[in-house]
This record gives sequence, structure tokens and C-alpha cells, in this order.
Amino acid sequence: MTRWTTSSFADDYKYTYARKDQLIKESGIDADMPETFSNGYTFEKVAILKVEGSDDDGSVLEDFLQIDIHYTNNDGKNINLCIEDASHADSDDREHTSTRQINGIAVNYDLEEKGLDPETQERLDNDTHFFVSIGTEKVEHQQFSNISFIKGGSHYLICGFDTDLTEDDLFDMASEIIALD
Repeated sequence: MTRWTTSSFADDYKYTYARKDQLIKESGIDADMPETFSNGYTFEKVAILKVEGSDDDGSVLEDFLQIDIHYTNNDGKNINLCIEDASHADSDDREHTSTRQINGIAVNYDLEEKGLDPETQERLDNDTHFFVSIGTEKVEHQQFSNISFIKGGSHYLICGFDTDLTEDDLFDMASEIIALD
């Protein structure tokens, strides 16, 4: 695979928390999702998205479904929870910023910076925790923090750009999901 792509439209976010059982059935993904996290982030909207992996020629080699949930707090800040079948999770052989065991599940935290200039390019080439996204001509510098784990055959990724959530906050959110039955 050369690249993974996904797109969404406002109409895709048609599911409510009350319809989560229908969402799980339609996606085929075994997903645990809290309505509210203890830190105040509350379920806002959710969609089933199609993710495509393609080669250099643009030919689709693999596609699968992913659940994309948006949570918002009282200050209007956002965080995403993406859930997919664990068979589609990237191999996790890179070094993470930190890893903790929560109820026997390895939970990986990463803080990644995004931007691009000569020094940044060097870092991109040499730092496994550093990634660059291409989308506009405007150069932006952002920090992407995320936490990921596999539970019950599903891969979970809690993530956001320039959030005020600490590493411990994200580990706490992962703990809440892991504790769900």
C-alpha cells in the first residue's frame, strides 16, 4: 500500500448514540463507545466511513469500513474515536512515545508534530514519531496526539490535533473504553 484515504460528508454522520446498535450491525465492527467520558467529552456524531488502500498508480488494493466518532467538550474542543476491525490496523512495530498495560491490554500513546521546513524534513526522515500531511499550500504546524489499542478484535484510536488533553488524560479515556462490556 502506498497510501490510505478516506472521505466523509456531513450526511455520513447520521447515527445518534441511541442508534449505536444499528451502527455496529451495519459496520460489522464490534465497538465499545462511551456516550460521555469522565473528562467531559460527550458523543456528538458518528459515521461509518470507507477506508481505501491504494498503490502508486491509484489502484485500490484493499478497502474496509471504520467507525468515526466525534466527541466535544463544554469548551467546544473536539476529539475523535476511530474503530476498525483489528485485522486492518497498521503493524505496530514502531517505537511509541509511551506504552502502558491496562487490564492486560497494551495501550500506546504517541505525540506527533506536523509541519515542513528543511529542519522538519530532516526530522521527518529520522524520527519515527513524526509525520507530514499534505493537503494545502499553507504550511501549518500542529501536534497530533493519539492513543491506540486492540480490544476484542477491534482497533481503537483516540486522536486529535492540538488538544489540551495530556498523556494521562488519553490513557484515562482508553481505560474507560477498556472497562466497557
